[in-house]
Amino acid sequence: MQVASEAAQSSIAKLKNDTDSIRKWHFRCDDTAVFKGLAIILMLLHHAFFFPDRIAKEFYQISYIHVGDMSLMSFISGNGKICVAMFFFLSGFGLIRSCKNGLGNRIIKTLKKLYQSYWKVLFIFVPIGFIFFSHQIPWCENEMIRNAWNDKSIKTAISALFGFSEEYNHEWWFLRAYIITILTMPIFKKCLDRCKTFWAGFSLIMLIEIILTVLIPFMQSETCPIAFKSSFIMSNIIFPLNLSAPFYIGMLMGKDEYLEKMHDKLDDNGLGTVPFATVLFLAVFLIRYTLGEGSDILTVPILAISVKTICDAAKPLKQILIKLGNHSTTMWLTHTFLIYYYGKTMQGIIMFQHWWIITATWFVIVSFIIALIFDKIMSLPSRLSVRKTSSNNDNENITNRDTNIHSNKRDDEADSMANSSILMAVHLKRCHINTSLPKEIETEQ
Repeated sequence: MQVASEAAQSSIAKLKNDTDSIRKWHFRCDDTAVFKGLAIILMLLHHAFFFPDRIAKEFYQISYIHVGDMSLMSFISGNGKICVAMFFFLSGFGLIRSCKNGLGNRIIKTLKKLYQSYWKVLFIFVPIGFIFFSHQIPWCENEMIRNAWNDKSIKTAISALFGFSEEYNHEWWFLRAYIITILTMPIFKKCLDRCKTFWAGFSLIMLIEIILTVLIPFMQSETCPIAFKSSFIMSNIIFPLNLSAPFYIGMLMGKDEYLEKMHDKLDDNGLGTVPFATVLFLAVFLIRYTLGEGSDILTVPILAISVKTICDAAKPLKQILIKLGNHSTTMWLTHTFLIYYYGKTMQGIIMFQHWWIITATWFVIVSFIIALIFDKIMSLPSRLSVRKTSSNNDNENITNRDTNIHSNKRDDEADSMANSSILMAVHLKRCHINTSLPKEIETEQ
């Protein structure tokens, strides 16, 4: 009786665990696309409104609402740089959860996909810049923007091919930082696997952050007793790792479902609601405004939870952000050509009027349409190849089916002829007609 009772309790507990597992809050692929969609919007706002020296004076934007001593436009566009931490966080989060078939294979696959997207844009948008926009009159204060097409050296071209030069597009610095950070993932994962608790992993990340953002810059400064000279390794490998902390936080949050556990803690205390998520969302940007971008490693996971909670309740908004997120890579690689590097005329198409909210909406729409068309064209060969393969498979299936039909038909005809011969022989025998049957037929009779 006691054994039966224990078995029943075990079954109930298992059923409860299964039910909790089904109902459990998860950060899924759609949520990643939503977060990417928000990140790319913030990136576009940051580049459109936070750098007035890159904008022609006649296209300056107007903002009538202020947050403290800063206009709302400057507040949003300035804090829009959090998009960098958001993209790094998503990369670390996604990679740690998708490396079941081997971390090395996953890293190679990710870098291959990234370079394919990068090269497609590089080989189309950069030649357009050299052909049509290499001779620009001084239309903005920033010489870096105006002179982007003056460097025609082979060295720069080769360096840009591998993502280690930003001469053609200075906003492509993200590519090098991202590649180097991903390549450090195996080392960091081994260290993270030794951390048995969340706080141990978090402490490791904070130590790395202090070394990269405090200790190494101090070693490069004149106040350091032993000054370290700048070198290729320091400028091209160490410095880009300054942005790696959000990536490592993403790995930590994805490793043992710590992001889901954080949400469950909020939900258990009645804070997993849309109003509270909205408060968290606004608080993230206020914290960043107050403490600076160093707070991103703390606030981006909170931002991810709040955005998912809000978008799960607002389905139309979620679908819009998913669409943007699915084309966010191409939008990132191409949008600054439209607003910076293709000159004043193209910038005028984006900023044709002075109310920044309309300009921001229009810029997002134009960037998305160009990215959508570009991705469709670039995927055309692969889609045609898949269609051709599918067509060949269908033809092969039809041929096999026809062969089987003809074979079955011949077998039926042979059986019919044999049966007719037997029946006729029997009939003749009954009529006492002397006939000789084949040995097979005699045996069958």
